[in-house]
Amino acid sequence: MTYDLILASGSPRRREILTELGFSFRVVRPEIDESRHPGESPGDYVKRLSLEKARAVSRTLTAGNSAALASPSPSPLPTVLAADTALDFAGDIIGKPASREEFFRIMTRLSGKEHRVITGFTVLRGADSHTEAAVSLVRFHQLSPDEIAWYWNTGEPCDKAGGYAIQGLGRKYVREYEGSLSNIIGLPRDEVTAALALFGIYPAGQAGE
Repeated sequence: MTYDLILASGSPRRREILTELGFSFRVVRPEIDESRHPGESPGDYVKRLSLEKARAVSRTLTAGNSAALASPSPSPLPTVLAADTALDFAGDIIGKPASREEFFRIMTRLSGKEHRVITGFTVLRGADSHTEAAVSLVRFHQLSPDEIAWYWNTGEPCDKAGGYAIQGLGRKYVREYEGSLSNIIGLPRDEVTAALALFGIYPAGQAGE
């Protein structure tokens, strides 16, 4: 049986990673409240959001396909993949900079120090789901005010969690990293591939399709 894979994310970087892995999918953007719960750790936060995103998209698809589900030969339930990535610095979640001033504060905090990038992801089909998180460590070079100003002026930091893109110009500020590079970008390749296989979803051309 062939299942329809849905990516519950508007992130172009996640689309690129999933495409590079060889998966066929379509995109449905989730609409949820992404507020952090009091006392919630960064890891618990991203895992919860990924599950809520997957459930929200699954509900939308199921409601839209109610007639088919009631037919004698209903379509298979879709498999939904959702993810959320957060930059964890000493327990604080560093989001997208809303202004130049906030960007300078973020880069000054990260300069010369280590932070964690955590991606929580969920694969969901009907009542069955699998949720986990991948963690990578990133260490920054010591940054001067001129370097920070130059990077802001490129425009790259504006829509990036933590204010930088390791796959872009921001790579020059990363001294080293440990763990999955694709996790830092937004989707851990190996972990996601293994989780999708649990649901019978494989890249094009691989056994088990």
